[in-house]
Amino acid sequence: MSVTSEESCRRAQDGLPARVVRYWAKEKLHYFKRFIDIFTTSMRRKWKERVYVDLFAGPGRCILDPGQEEIDGSPLVALTVKHPFSKYVFVEKNRSLADALGQRVDGLGLDIKPKYYVGDCNSLIPEIRKELPPDALSFVFIDPTGLQINWDSVVELVTDRRVDILFTFMYHQGIKRNITGSLELTDTRMDRFLPPGFDWKGYHKKCGMKPSDTAMAILDHYIASLNKLGYREISVEDDLISVSSSGRRYLYFLLFASKHPLGMKFWREDIKKPFSQYRLL
Repeated sequence: MSVTSEESCRRAQDGLPARVVRYWAKEKLHYFKRFIDIFTTSMRRKWKERVYVDLFAGPGRCILDPGQEEIDGSPLVALTVKHPFSKYVFVEKNRSLADALGQRVDGLGLDIKPKYYVGDCNSLIPEIRKELPPDALSFVFIDPTGLQINWDSVVELVTDRRVDILFTFMYHQGIKRNITGSLELTDTRMDRFLPPGFDWKGYHKKCGMKPSDTAMAILDHYIASLNKLGYREISVEDDLISVSSSGRRYLYFLLFASKHPLGMKFWREDIKKPFSQYRLL
């Protein structure tokens, strides 16, 4: 089984590969499931066609490390909501993981048959965009392990489409870890990830070479750039879910963006109750 250097896999109980993730992935998937339950229930009558797109779909199964607990990944969670989407599109770069996902989906015995794309999502955006009719409501989950999604890809995907986005914004492993190594280079993954119009290298030097300050400035710029694409205002303080390690270091933020105020209302309902309260029940 071939996997990228940014992820590791083990064999799950069903004999197929599963992604090895840390315990905080459970928190992310908790909010993900709660939100798409709200989203699909509320939108099923208003929108005849509702499209779900997962740009980093994976094999559909995760193993929590440390330990052996297995949980469903985002594709299987999205497929098994009470009120499913009318169309599902799964994108996975790794062929063996895409094959495992297909086998797991087939095993569910559902009437819905997803569309699969194998390859780098950035190169597949024109094909994926064709799956999003202008008169449909689409929900795109962008869940990379780092900075694998290019800004130009986001722009192309959502322009002239009603697309809501749930984005795992990789604050630590993506942004902070790449700041120093990208300073003296050009056309880096960081450059392709970031919207234009912000001299982050100049800002980094001006603010005393502090990665945390620069990373937060990059986050602010990313949100402002989404606003320019027609997305509603997003508050860093109130609308983002921060996921932290046991050392209280920010790992990533869950960032939801909608072009309609109702979408933001649903998201704010979802995040009212912290995950920690569920763990105490």
